[in-house]
Amino acid sequence: MAVPQQQPFVEYASNGIATVFAIPFRLIRDDDLGVYLDGVELTSGFVISNVGSDIGQISFAVAPPSGVLALRREVPLERSTDYQDNGDLLAETINLDFDRLWCALQDMNYDLRRALLREALSDFYDANGLQIKNLADPTEDTDVANKRWVSQFLATLIGGLVIGPVGAAAAVTYTAPDGQLNTVQDMSDARGSSLIGYSADGGVARTVEAKLREIASRADYASDANFLAAAVGKPSIDAAGNLDAPIKKTNGDVITLQELASQEPPTVNVSPSISTSPAYIDQFIDGFFARGMLTTETNGVVTERSITASASAGGNVISIGSNTNLVVGGGVTVLHEDGTYWPYLITALTSSSVTVFPALRAAVNTSGKIERTWFNRAHPGKFYMRYLAQRVARNTEAQSTFPIGRRVAFVEYGSGTTTALGGLSTTTGATLNYYDPLPTGASGTVSTAPRFTFERTAYVDFTSSSTGYAQTGLFALREYLSSAAVFSIASDRPIRITVLDNSGRTLASTVYSPLFIASANMAHRRVRLNFFSANATSVRFRFEAATTSASAVAIGSIEVYQTSQSNGLIIEKKDAVIVGVGDSWIAGDEANNAQRESIMTQLAIELPDATVINSGVGGTTIFQQLASFDASVAVHKPDYVVLNTGTNEAYNPSSATFDPNAVNDFIAAYIQMISKIQSIGARPIILGLPALAQSDAEVPALAEWELLNRSRLQYIRFMRALSDRPSAS
Repeated sequence: MAVPQQQPFVEYASNGIATVFAIPFRLIRDDDLGVYLDGVELTSGFVISNVGSDIGQISFAVAPPSGVLALRREVPLERSTDYQDNGDLLAETINLDFDRLWCALQDMNYDLRRALLREALSDFYDANGLQIKNLADPTEDTDVANKRWVSQFLATLIGGLVIGPVGAAAAVTYTAPDGQLNTVQDMSDARGSSLIGYSADGGVARTVEAKLREIASRADYASDANFLAAAVGKPSIDAAGNLDAPIKKTNGDVITLQELASQEPPTVNVSPSISTSPAYIDQFIDGFFARGMLTTETNGVVTERSITASASAGGNVISIGSNTNLVVGGGVTVLHEDGTYWPYLITALTSSSVTVFPALRAAVNTSGKIERTWFNRAHPGKFYMRYLAQRVARNTEAQSTFPIGRRVAFVEYGSGTTTALGGLSTTTGATLNYYDPLPTGASGTVSTAPRFTFERTAYVDFTSSSTGYAQTGLFALREYLSSAAVFSIASDRPIRITVLDNSGRTLASTVYSPLFIASANMAHRRVRLNFFSANATSVRFRFEAATTSASAVAIGSIEVYQTSQSNGLIIEKKDAVIVGVGDSWIAGDEANNAQRESIMTQLAIELPDATVINSGVGGTTIFQQLASFDASVAVHKPDYVVLNTGTNEAYNPSSATFDPNAVNDFIAAYIQMISKIQSIGARPIILGLPALAQSDAEVPALAEWELLNRSRLQYIRFMRALSDRPSAS
C-alpha cells in the first residue's frame, strides 16, 4: 500500500469529556505512536485502532483532562525485517518494509523541518516565531545576543549616565513597549503614542498608538483617500463628526451604521401569548343531535356522493343523485361551496333530495358533496372528522367558551327540581311538565330527533294569546359571564330567552326560531348568551313565546359560568406545535381504510404553518392516555393539545352491567388530563363526548340504546364536573 504525503504529528485541545481522537496519518504498528499530554508521555489507558490505514483512531478509557494532547508517529530507526536466502520474496512483505521505511523518512523530515533552516536562495535562518533557548553569551561582534547579556549591557550603560536634577529630556533614556531603547525627548515626535504602554484590566499589553488607531478620524489624515483607506473595517469619524462603524447582522451579513440608519425599520411579528384556559367544542348536541348511528343505517359502507344542484344558505333541501344508505333520522355531513364541512340531521328523503336541519349554514353547488355522518357504529366518516378539524382551526373564543373557573350553575331537570337550584316556575298561560330521556322523537320512532335528552327535560306549553312564561330561580354571579342552554322548540312560533338580573333588568335577550314547521318534529340545539353582570348580584332565565300564538319549548339544561371576553381564534399562533391525543378518532386508520380519516389530517391542511403531531392510539382509554402522556405528548413541547376520548370507555365492559363508578373514574381522569396539559404550558382543546349508536353487532350483550345511555351519562357527568353546586335530581 502506498504511503501518502502526511504530517506525522497532530495536536488536540483535550477537555476532560472527549475520549476518541483521530490519527490523521498512517501507522504500521501501534507502538509507532507517541502520545503526550502537556509534554508528558502517556504509555497506557488507551487503545489504537485502524492500524495500517491512512487514518487511525485512539480511544481513551478515561477522557484526558484539559490540556494539549499531542499524537506523533515515532518509527524507530531500526530494521526489523530480515530477508532469508531462498526465502519467499512476497510483495506484501516488501511493501510493508518499504512503507515503514517511508514512514521513518517522513518522521525525520518532520523533525528536520522543525530545526533552524536556511531556505533556498535566502541569506538567513528562520526560527518561525519560536524561541531559541540556552543561547550562549556573544563573544564576537556578529554573535547573537541573549536576553541576559542585553539586560546586563543596558544596566551598565544606564548606570554610567550622569543626569542632574534638571536633566535634558534628550539625555533621559527608557525602554519603550517594543523593547527598544529611547529617550524621553522621542515622545514629542510623531512616534510618541507608540512609546507609551496601554492595557485594560486583565487585557493584552499594547501601546496607546494601537488603541487610538482602533478608530479612524478624518482629522488625522491629509486627504479623503487616506482617511477612507484607513477607515476600512473599523469605526470612523468623518469631517462633520458623524460616527460610522461596521456591524454584523444576525444572519452574518456586515453593514455599516450609516447603511442601517438609512433602512426602513423591520416589521416585528410578535407571537401571541397562548392561553392555557381550555377551549371546548361540543359534539353530543352540535355534532350528533343527542343520538349516534341508527341500526337501520348500513354499517361500514362508503356513502360520499355529489350534490347535483345549487341551494342557498338558509335552505334545507339538498339535491342528490341517490339516497342509498341514507336514513331519515340519521345524520349527514355536507361539504359547502365555501369549503366548510358541517353536520345536519336528515328530516326527509326522496330519491333525489335530502331535507336537513338546521338550515344550511352556507350555500352548496355541484362542486359540493355530502356523506353520512357515521361510517360505522363507533367511528364517524371522514367528512365529520374534517368538520371537527375545521372547528378546531377556525372557531373563535366565543364559539368555544369554556369556564375560566368553576361554573356558577349547571342545571338539569328532574322530578325534584326546586326553583332555588334553577328549577322552573310558571305564570298563567304556561304549563310545565318533566319528561325522562328518550332516544326517539315525538312520534316514538327514530325518524325524528330526540326531544327529551338528558336526565329529565322540562317541557313548557304556551297557550295562544297568553303572556305566560317559565323562569328559573336566581343564580349568584361572578364578573363577565356566558350562559348555554340546550333546548328545542315546537310549532312554527319562535321562543324568546331572556337573562334578567335580581332587579328585573334585562342583561341579554334573543329570539330563537323553530327548527321545523311540524310541531311534533323537535331537535335540541345548544346556544350561548354572553352578558356582563355589572352591579347585579344574581340572574335568572325566562322562556316565553315571542308571539301571541301557541308554542312550546323543551329545556334540557342551563349553564352559567365565567368566560373569556376575547373573540380571537382558539389557535392564534399559526406556527404552533399541536399534538392530538386520544383514541382512534385522533389516530385514524387511513392506511387500511380511506373513510377512517384522522382529525389531525385535516387540521394539518387547515394550519399549514403549524407542526401537527398525531399521538392518538386506537382502542385506548383516558387512563392509558394519561399513563403515556409524558412520552407521547409532553415530549413534543406542544402549544396546543387536541383531546378526544370517551368512546372506548362507553363500550367497556361489553356486558350489560355498567358500574356508575366507572363514569366517575373516567371524569376524574379526564379532569386530570386537562390539568396535565395545562401544567406543561399548553392549551387543551376539548372535543366533547360523543353520542353513541343505537346498537352494535360487535357487542351483542348490550341492549338496544345501552351505548347511547352510557355516552349520555358520561356527557352529563362531564358537563356537571366543573359545577360549584349539585344539579337538581
